[in-house]
Amino acid sequence: DVAATLSDLGAVALLEDDLGVAEQYDREAFAIRQKLVPNSLAVAVSLSNMGIVAAEQGDLATGASYLRQALTIEEKFAPGSAAVPEILIDLGNVSSDKGDQKSALIYFQNALSRLAPDSLNAAAALSSLSSIYANEGDLKKAEKYGRQALAIRKKLAFDSLEMANSLESLGFVADEKADRKAAAEYYLQALAIQEKQAPESLYTARTSDSLAAVADESGDLDLAERQ
Repeated sequence: DVAATLSDLGAVALLEDDLGVAEQYDREAFAIRQKLVPNSLAVAVSLSNMGIVAAEQGDLATGASYLRQALTIEEKFAPGSAAVPEILIDLGNVSSDKGDQKSALIYFQNALSRLAPDSLNAAAALSSLSSIYANEGDLKKAEKYGRQALAIRKKLAFDSLEMANSLESLGFVADEKADRKAAAEYYLQALAIQEKQAPESLYTARTSDSLAAVADESGDLDLAERQ
């Protein structure tokens, strides 16, 4: 299956952050599938892939358009498939990046209603909801969804960067609540994972900066020395 091979090559290129190559492979796969099996689930896969690549390239409008087309096909032919909530999460991320938090919330909540409650995709949706509410200043909801995401990731992806992300997000919420002790603890746990999984990365730099800010705000010299 030439189209499937092209699609796989596009996925590899995306993982390697070679967006131009990924786009070319995905477009070629889409052209073949649209010609041989128009408006099929295979076409939906290509549309979804092209949507993700377009969004990564910064073309959020095109990315959203491709993803909505993919969602329409999936909901018509396979409404109960795992692809539907995955596309909804992608649409939520694109909407959030566009600054349309209202639509993002709807997409993430819709995805959650279709996902197994203890799944990594559910954790991703919960984490995104937590981030939106945190940025909007609704710290109660941000903490609620953040804790739910962390619980799932502790169970299914312990010591992963995703778990570190949940800890870091909860650290931000605690800091916004002026609970410096809790914020520092969350950040320290996140940093320990990040230093193990991605040492000297943007992750560790960002969390270290957050810890330094908490140390400065609280006047905790011992914490400052741990940076």
